[in-house]
Parts: sequence; C-alpha cells; structure tokens
Amino acid sequence: GDHNYLNINEGQTWRFRTFHALSAIRFSAVVERVIFDPFPYFHVELPTALEMRNVRKRPRASVCLDATIDRGTPTEALVVDLSAEGMCVALRKEQGLGMGDQMDVRLRLPILDESHEIQVEGTVVRVDGCSDPAHPDLAFFGLSVEPRSSLDRVMLHACVQERLAKDFDTFSRVLLT
Repeated sequence: GDHNYLNINEGQTWRFRTFHALSAIRFSAVVERVIFDPFPYFHVELPTALEMRNVRKRPRASVCLDATIDRGTPTEALVVDLSAEGMCVALRKEQGLGMGDQMDVRLRLPILDESHEIQVEGTVVRVDGCSDPAHPDLAFFGLSVEPRSSLDRVMLHACVQERLAKDFDTFSRVLLT
C-alpha cells in the first residue's frame, strides 16, 4: 500500500511461485539483472529445476473481459481469469456478492479474431473481497459457471486455449532470444 519496492539485488536467490493453466509452479532462481528504467523489473537465470503440481481440473487463463452480471439488475463486471467451468470477476465493492449467490453472466469471448457473445449461469463459490491495495474499491469473486449449451462450453474452452497458446508462444520467444 505504501508503494515501497522490495530490495532485490543481483546475485540473490529468490523462490518464485505461480499458476499456469492446470498447474502450480515453484522454482528458485538467481537474479541476474535489476533494471529501474522505464519501470522496475529484473531478469532471473533459467531455473535448473521446476516443481509442478496439478491443482485444477480444467485449464484457466488470465483475461481482461468486460461482462454483465444480472441478479435482477444488470451490473458491470470484469472477468480476470477464465476456464470452461469457472471465472474470477471483479466488481465495485458496494456491489458485492455473497457465497451461493446465483446470477446470469453475459460476456464476449475473443476467439480467432472474432467476438462471440455467450451467457452462462454463475454461482459464487469464493469471496476474496478487496485483495489489491492499489484498487481498494474493487472486490473479487470466484464463480462456478454452467454454460447454457455445449457450444458455449466449447467456446469458453476455445477462448482459454487460445489465450494459453498465445502466452506460451510469447514465453517461448523470450526463451529463444
């Protein structure tokens, strides 16, 4: 919240944890370079070993998609991650949801350079609340979703797979340079 930077120095070994698609990934790596301009970031050496564990049944991808949640009154939301069976949505804190709340969710999925509108039934299965100090007016909620048709489920899966393929392609290009 106070926007202080971590003290990261070249030569230090750090442990990293992340999620990708189906897996939780953990590795240790040495910081090779610390750069501050045009923004603070750092480079790490390629790890010699990765620990991976499957933690999800279906692939999940980070996204940024506008959505409309309807519980009697339409409310704007932002989908921040997506799978064929669930999503995480961000809402203004005052428009919060509770465990078990049910709603219709409408969103447009980018697939093959086209936009496809779908509607799913959502149920709140996780309430994260305000988890980002930079945006204290937003709250995050995990939804289990049930598409209205098998085609909508395939569209969700296709959107996730395309996003993961693009992410992996970008990552592999970085590794090859």
